[in-house]
Amino acid sequence: MAEKDRKSSYEEETQSQTLDSAAQGAVDRLVAILEQVQQRASATSTSGGGPTQIEKDAAFAAAAFSLIDNGLSLRPAIDLISLTPPSGSVAGNTPVSIFGANFLPGATVTFGGQPAQQVVVVSSSELQVRTPPRNATGAVDVVLTTFGGDAIKSGGFTYTS
Repeated sequence: MAEKDRKSSYEEETQSQTLDSAAQGAVDRLVAILEQVQQRASATSTSGGGPTQIEKDAAFAAAAFSLIDNGLSLRPAIDLISLTPPSGSVAGNTPVSIFGANFLPGATVTFGGQPAQQVVVVSSSELQVRTPPRNATGAVDVVLTTFGGDAIKSGGFTYTS
């Protein structure tokens, strides 16, 4: 990979992480506002002379949530393409690299509904995890969940004895 491409990729990932942090900060602030609105709503009644502060706060919170929701829906879809290796022991702890597109920091992965261990987002196209143990052999679905959505690889990993 050329130096320019690596720098561009790093800048895109850093920008995505910054946007994710900003979005989380906005969500945290909106939750705090809504809690304040609920507390004041029980103590205040509407007077007939225009919107109360509670009504203004509620309108602001609704508009802000709408903006965040629209922004999140514009993110590219998560794509889970392949796992290497595609199989491992029922004892678990098999190191697995997951490849795809649009992976985000904070990703979680499940194998047959059980959470993977040591999930590391290497890049927007690679995760590294360790499989959880399982009581039975056979293929299981692998589900990748991030702030930007979910991706499922049906029968994506096979547990062996």
